[in-house]
Amino acid sequence: MMMMTMMMYSTMELIELLNNRVVKPWNSLLNEVVTAPSVKAFEAKLDNFWKDQPVKFNYKEELRL
Repeated sequence: MMMMTMMMYSTMELIELLNNRVVKPWNSLLNEVVTAPSVKAFEAKLDNFWKDQPVKFNYKEELRL
């Protein structure tokens, strides 16, 4: 049985992690995507925005453990 280990992060490491993984990609989105009126509209606009991007995140894919 594998045990999960907890890693300790400093506050600055967590801020940098959040900044790189969430804030920068969110700020790169068009205002039209961010202000979508519903989740379904957001997903459709996000898919359309990402279709020509070199790196994509597949939010529909299941995690493989």
